[in-house]
Amino acid sequence: MKLYQSDGSPFAARVRLALYIKSIDVDMPDHEQVQAFLELSPTKMIPALELDNGRLIPESEVICEYLEDRFPDPPAFPSTPFDRMRARLISRMFDLYLLPALKPVGAAMMGQDIATDAIDEAIAKMTLWTGRIEEWLDAEPYAVGERISYVDGVLIPLTLNLPVSMKLAGLPNPFEGRPKLAGYLDGVKQASTLARKIVEEVETDLRKNIELMGEVKSFHSRQARRPEGIE
Repeated sequence: MKLYQSDGSPFAARVRLALYIKSIDVDMPDHEQVQAFLELSPTKMIPALELDNGRLIPESEVICEYLEDRFPDPPAFPSTPFDRMRARLISRMFDLYLLPALKPVGAAMMGQDIATDAIDEAIAKMTLWTGRIEEWLDAEPYAVGERISYVDGVLIPLTLNLPVSMKLAGLPNPFEGRPKLAGYLDGVKQASTLARKIVEEVETDLRKNIELMGEVKSFHSRQARRPEGIE
């Protein structure tokens, strides 16, 4: 099998973690190969899992479900129906509500001039959905249940990236009053070598993106200082 993905993607991280839990070796094409794949792919999305017969499975949740069904041992999902529900719920709240709400924060982080109302709305939604996620978390030390599961691949990018993004955008600590989210990363890193592997991958990509953002912001600053009429 072959996984087209990006180390910094919160969607790809959960798939990689499911694969690591199950000790499944797959090919992971490099950046240039992923870009070539995206140009030809009808979905234009990663992650995408290419099966040995050439069929492509898009959507991170669907990939994780497929891996769990096809390779049930060891499990990458929590052990009880209630905990599996919680894992899916946390994942959906992140994918459908929290992450889309943060688009203005990303733009502000890149140095774009974003309306105050848009930022205020983003912070309000972020506060709402981090609170909802906090309610369903264990974080003792794993996101849900007594062992690491694919949903830790949702929480690791969230708890790594969001505080950095907010700080770079000059916005408040997103986990103020959220003790489970605030303490989650340190706890899960201490508990699991697989969690540390995901952390290292996401952190490496984050550092690259911060360097790139610095270059983009510098470019925008130079453009803003140019006299009108100069191209």
